[in-house]
Amino acid sequence: NAEYMGRTRHLSSPDRNSQRAPFHSTKMPHSAPEAGMTNATQDFLDNQQYQLNGVLRYEWIFGAGFISTGGVDSTKKITAIAELKPGMRVLDVGCGIGGGDVFIADTYGCEVVGIDLSTNVVSIAKDRYTATKPNVEFRVADALTVDLAEGSFDLVYSRDTILHIHDKDKLFANFSKWLKPGGKVLITDYCCAQDKATW
Repeated sequence: NAEYMGRTRHLSSPDRNSQRAPFHSTKMPHSAPEAGMTNATQDFLDNQQYQLNGVLRYEWIFGAGFISTGGVDSTKKITAIAELKPGMRVLDVGCGIGGGDVFIADTYGCEVVGIDLSTNVVSIAKDRYTATKPNVEFRVADALTVDLAEGSFDLVYSRDTILHIHDKDKLFANFSKWLKPGGKVLITDYCCAQDKATW
């Protein structure tokens, strides 16, 4: 369920809490999914992997605004190669709770649209950033079915998400459709080393 009753929730570790943006909500706003989304996958994300306490635990590990490996440090390194400039439009596929999107908007002056299948993570991102970050928008959406304007993004960006999307041909066709001429795709994903001894 995407509605939560309660006070500010913190995980116990003084040095980590000071680095993590607090989650404040008396009632979590429910973000309506786009038409055509995969309900089974969304149900798994919202009811298992990305329940509120799980999201906050990930964030406690990876840093304020992040629920994936590397946090802001790897985001700095990865976005540095994208040659972003003020006014560019960025689509983040698998935006999580929005830390990477806010970093891109604040650091490079870009407009960012973040999409994710999980209503829980998008609700947290909206709750934290909608009022203070007008150049960042979050949507509950499936990258295979979402309706985005053709030629509307300078960069499609995705961190540790693409491996979970089954129809890669359709996904990359969508990326191509949504990118402006000369636009770029910048992704990271979990991979296995060729040498099994390094796993």
